[in-house]
Amino acid sequence: MSIVISDPKVIAELEAAIGRVDLTDPTGRLLATATPSASLLGIQSPFSDGEIERRRMAYTSGKASGEIFKRLRSE
Repeated sequence: MSIVISDPKVIAELEAAIGRVDLTDPTGRLLATATPSASLLGIQSPFSDGEIERRRMAYTSGKASGEIFKRLRSE
């Protein structure tokens, strides 16, 4: 779900944030936790889009989440 923020003060605070941000109501009750996207932090992947896709297609091992959860529940 997306929530549009239109308050310029809140936008400025979020843009200035580095790392995790806790969003609370006026009483301090935690509503959500957000992290800035890597592009906002100026972080670039050392891998090209083509390299990421090549590795994604070559990956053949591993198990589906459902299989892992089923095994963990039985232990």
